[in-house]
Amino acid sequence: MKGIILAGGRGKRLYPLTKVVNKHLLHVHGKPMIHWALVKMKEARVTEAAIVINRGERAMFAEVLQPFEHLYPAYQFIEQPAPNGIAAALALAENFTNGEKFVMLLGDNLFEDDLTDYLAAYLQSERPAQILLSPTVNPKQFAIATLSAKNELVSLREKPDIKGKQWAVTGIYCFDATVFDHIAAITPSARNELEITDVLIRYLKRGELEWHRLKGWWIDAGTHQTYQLANEWLGGY
Repeated sequence: MKGIILAGGRGKRLYPLTKVVNKHLLHVHGKPMIHWALVKMKEARVTEAAIVINRGERAMFAEVLQPFEHLYPAYQFIEQPAPNGIAAALALAENFTNGEKFVMLLGDNLFEDDLTDYLAAYLQSERPAQILLSPTVNPKQFAIATLSAKNELVSLREKPDIKGKQWAVTGIYCFDATVFDHIAAITPSARNELEITDVLIRYLKRGELEWHRLKGWWIDAGTHQTYQLANEWLGGY
């Protein structure tokens, strides 16, 4: 199975730490942040990975990752011309996937679970898309999934203005080649980005979206507070 890691973007929430270096290269518990995504892929027997990065950052990533290459699946870089959304970044990797099913990780999402069983379940499923959910008390920061009393996924909303404990859509996705057709069918959001949530909603409306709950901790390490927490939590990894 192939894997894609999205590691572009401006890293505005972590400024000024990201004034000089891409946030995915900031150290989390002594290793570059993206190291943990690559290790999770290797752990789950992903054999080949593509890392989508900002244009002009290839040499920086290659230098930082080189000492740890023996821990990773084989990988290559894909440069993104502009940070215009998760779905737009994913679209750049269409040729890399070669029509196969794949897993995609957001490089600033760190988590405890081994992905092996989730990927195995996806490969055996007839549904073309899979997401993993984790509880959050900060729904304004994430895409939020609503579940019915029967634990059926009934809706997805991008950063809704609501309060209380909710189910966040984590940065761990599985797709087949149909995802690129869905990306081609969506339009930019109000923030002029192609939103992966809009792609997921298209799958949901067709009854083609499978979901599971992460068992262990998960964190989006893209803010100063969560970046600090990620360092603390990975101390026991």
